[in-house]
Amino acid sequence: MSQRETVTHVVLSLAPGGLERLLCALLASSPMQRLRLLVCCLDERGGLAGEAERAGAQVLVMGRKRGVSLGLVLKLLAFFRREKVDVVHTHSLDPMLYGGLAAWLAQVPVRIHTQHNTLLRNFGLKDRIKFRIAARLFNRIVAVSDETNRVLQMYGVPASRRITILNSIDEGRYAPTASHFSRQTRSERRDRTVVRIGVVARLAPEKGIPVLLEAFAPLAHERPDLQLVIVGDGRERGELERLAQRLHIEHAVEFLGYQDAVESILVTFDLFVLPSLTEGIPLALLEAMGAGLPAVATAVGGVPEVIENGVSGVLVPPNDPLALRTAISSLLEHPDDRARIGANAVRRVQEKFGLAAAAAAYWDVYGLE
Repeated sequence: MSQRETVTHVVLSLAPGGLERLLCALLASSPMQRLRLLVCCLDERGGLAGEAERAGAQVLVMGRKRGVSLGLVLKLLAFFRREKVDVVHTHSLDPMLYGGLAAWLAQVPVRIHTQHNTLLRNFGLKDRIKFRIAARLFNRIVAVSDETNRVLQMYGVPASRRITILNSIDEGRYAPTASHFSRQTRSERRDRTVVRIGVVARLAPEKGIPVLLEAFAPLAHERPDLQLVIVGDGRERGELERLAQRLHIEHAVEFLGYQDAVESILVTFDLFVLPSLTEGIPLALLEAMGAGLPAVATAVGGVPEVIENGVSGVLVPPNDPLALRTAISSLLEHPDDRARIGANAVRRVQEKFGLAAAAAAYWDVYGLE
């Protein structure tokens, strides 16, 4: 292939989320800068569209209508042919179905789908059928964790078309902040009397934030120095704010909403918690670990592939407020353990979850020279 082959990503939108942040990071990576990059958003641009454009990609909106849309397939088909697309790379189920079908009809030579999570386990009959049909349209299906790869196997995707490319981050963006995670430097940056527990997540049911609030409530009632900071937005925000009020901890919980420069917020945390009910490999966890934060996370999806329990983080069962509270309390009481785990977390991310390796792996999957 030539140096300026066209790669088109198909997504629902570039609304802030782990999938979308990973895509933007890949677009900006060195190998991908050698390509002509297009991003087709089926529904809307989303808040990260500008970041994708700064990485050199052209972002287009397809304007999908409600319900099953043959017109969308035809629109994508015409677009792929007109733009002489060489690689179509889809993300999430509907882009997989519509983008995959259009790419197959257009005879796009390389058709790739990335499965970003293990939500396949929870699909209803309709979505299972959609996935099984769509999966046949692709040359390769990428899993973001070994656990996701195992779920693809359960769906009948043959080993010859499955590959694991671990979710990764631009570790250089977060590693400079790791030196700030000494107790002395943190206390200089903010009120030393407040201990901040943080989470960065889309406020959706699968992220398990109600479990975190329930786990945090007894700790907040015992320790007035604790503050829980929730970074992210979503349809669950109103209900979460009401739950904090019902638990009488609204004074100790801060909802920051979506934030662009999350690395500047991570530096103010003493502990990171991710209480998800399902995951692939969460970028928010990698970012926190890359910044040197000790993390408590639920052992779901690919999370146990990221955290070595007790070494580079602490794993707890999902949907278990007592276990989550116990793990948080233990780390709060043992600052030396927090420092040790935080330092190990930085090394873990640098050794296994760096963006350069993931970008090179995707380049190989694309079959580019």
